[in-house]
Amino acid sequence: MQFRTLIPTTFNDGTPIAADYVSNKAREFAILFGGSTVEGTMQGTWIDTTDGQIYLDEVVAISVVCENDQIEEARQAVIQIGRDLKQKAMFFEVRYYDGVQIIPIE
Repeated sequence: MQFRTLIPTTFNDGTPIAADYVSNKAREFAILFGGSTVEGTMQGTWIDTTDGQIYLDEVVAISVVCENDQIEEARQAVIQIGRDLKQKAMFFEVRYYDGVQIIPIE
């Protein structure tokens, strides 16, 4: 399977996230899953369905190819990113196994 996540470059209040956060996560994914690809920076818009707030974020896409039985480990790694960055939700797309998920962060 292949999973992909989008890591924001700022916190929700606009404070920049440490410049090395993405490269550290890419390295961590490589250690956990055997490799990772930083796909680049893009802009994304997300509407929180609980309160209607619109978020416009600059994000960095990272994709990883791993075994199907690692899906929960991948999901938990993305949830941890969301917790680290105090996000309400994280984009988590799984290709060749399942579909796109928006994961609530508690």
